[in-house]
Amino acid sequence: VIGILKVGAKHLYVYDTNSKVHERTPLCVLDFYVHESKQRLGYGKRLFDMMLEHEQCAPYELAIDRPSNKCLAFLHKHYNLSAPIHQVNNFVVFHAFFNGPPAALHRKPSTPKQRPESFSWFPTTERQQHRPLSEVIEVSQHQHLGTFPNEHD
Repeated sequence: VIGILKVGAKHLYVYDTNSKVHERTPLCVLDFYVHESKQRLGYGKRLFDMMLEHEQCAPYELAIDRPSNKCLAFLHKHYNLSAPIHQVNNFVVFHAFFNGPPAALHRKPSTPKQRPESFSWFPTTERQQHRPLSEVIEVSQHQHLGTFPNEHD
């Protein structure tokens, strides 16, 4: 595993720099980690960019749960997000989070049932791909063959 990036919508009350409370359900970064041996090689940026594209959102629209100093430095370096606004609920948002209409106000939380069984923003090699359940069933019925269907294609 090179790294993980877990996101999901959360219902939050967030304060702006004027201490005005806003009720939102933004997309939140819940976990973001790249293995130490793979840091500073572009994997985190690639992973984050693919997530932003998949979720169709901008970095400033996100709420970040308990970001580390490394995470905040990463967001500043790659997305020019500075001056984080720390919330009492341990999330961090940025000034632009409050600009314009609250687009994330009605975002529906993702549920595991709505997501595919396995999802990756990185392209996978053929060997890394998970086989569909139909292939697994077919293989179990033909175990005497010793190979998976399409294994040598």
